[in-house]
Amino acid sequence: MTARTTNKDKAPSTTRRSSQTKAREAKAAKSNSAPNSGGARLEKNWLEWTVFGFSLVLVLGLVGYLVYLEVTPSSKDFQYEIGFEKPQEIHGRYLVPVKIDNKSNKSVQDVAIEISSGGNKESADLQLDYLPRHSHREASVFFREKPTQLEGHINSFNIP
Repeated sequence: MTARTTNKDKAPSTTRRSSQTKAREAKAAKSNSAPNSGGARLEKNWLEWTVFGFSLVLVLGLVGYLVYLEVTPSSKDFQYEIGFEKPQEIHGRYLVPVKIDNKSNKSVQDVAIEISSGGNKESADLQLDYLPRHSHREASVFFREKPTQLEGHINSFNIP
């Protein structure tokens, strides 16, 4: 008769892990888990701090500049300068180039300008839709007779 052995009689083929090995594996799994899980604190590297500092300086500088512009008093008057270039004869009429400079901090719209020639009492009107602050515009007007002693002044404007 042959003796039969059962599975109960055999020694287990897998060895049991020691408690120290289990502890090491748990610690490694915890360090490889998702960032900031379990209340862990994230640490920033030097590049992140540099970008943060640059952004902070940029935003604070912009806010400071806007506050400065709002607090600083600006001129309430519309200040302008009108200049003329040499008249050119075209088909028996005289074309006069006009340069208008807005020297103030105010933008204006619907600007009505009257240009007159002192020698022959002739005048021309010029209308500008919009003249932004600190800007320069060029336009031209015609006179029937050769203009002398040109003068220009603004008759009206609106502040938007």
